[in-house]
Amino acid sequence: MTIFHNHRVVADNIPWLNDSGRNKFYKDAIKSCVQGKRVLEAGSGAGLLMQYALDAGAEHVTGVEIRKDRAKFLDRLFQSQGHKNYTIVNSDFMTIDEQLLSGSDVVICEQTGDQFKNDCQIMLLFEKLKDHDVISIPDSWEIDLHVYDGFVESDMPLVSNDSIPSTYMEAVKAMAYPEPTELFRNIWQTSLRDGLKTVSIEVDLTGYKDCTLYIDDHVGFQGRRCPYLTGYQNWNKPHAHHIKDAKGIYDIYFTGGTWHHKRK
Repeated sequence: MTIFHNHRVVADNIPWLNDSGRNKFYKDAIKSCVQGKRVLEAGSGAGLLMQYALDAGAEHVTGVEIRKDRAKFLDRLFQSQGHKNYTIVNSDFMTIDEQLLSGSDVVICEQTGDQFKNDCQIMLLFEKLKDHDVISIPDSWEIDLHVYDGFVESDMPLVSNDSIPSTYMEAVKAMAYPEPTELFRNIWQTSLRDGLKTVSIEVDLTGYKDCTLYIDDHVGFQGRRCPYLTGYQNWNKPHAHHIKDAKGIYDIYFTGGTWHHKRK
């Protein structure tokens, strides 16, 4: 079924609602741990993840949504389906009552936009949750660093998901050009238990003159990464950082909303 004339809240969220890889990641994660649990979602948007939690047998689902139009939409959405075990709170999640948080078993937070343009909010969420006995979806945030010789620009990437055979992905990867000279997977990471951390990466660029760093971040749950096609389409990921005449060891760090580099 195709719906052409959507409610404005749905229209605003169409890229995410149509991202099958992202949706499956969250649906599987939610289904694995919410049955009979009290669930809290930070930033419920168009309500899809709340729907997953209700359908998976959560005892109660509370959606916290800062925008009033979206909060009203969510109430209508679940009321029209006959759900009674839900609550919509029109508030900023970071300022909610601690009692509401303490009464929850599972906290869901869809990635809140481009983390590097949005104050690294997923890390602020981990900091808020780390002293509470809750399951967090996602529960990790990681950075990969792709290093290219010379100055290169990125194209729209092919994002691995369950519908694309691994053999196809490997064959396409073998034909990719230019290939990164080096790939550092999980070169930096934080998790629910770590909370706030300085975003800083040490990398040896001694063998490079001019180079380009692709800084690519991912959220995950229980060791599985979320395949975010919408992240690349809507947030201009990955972040490209150029270094001229590198030839040394560098600290690559994020502060004040911008990536910087400093020779060590």
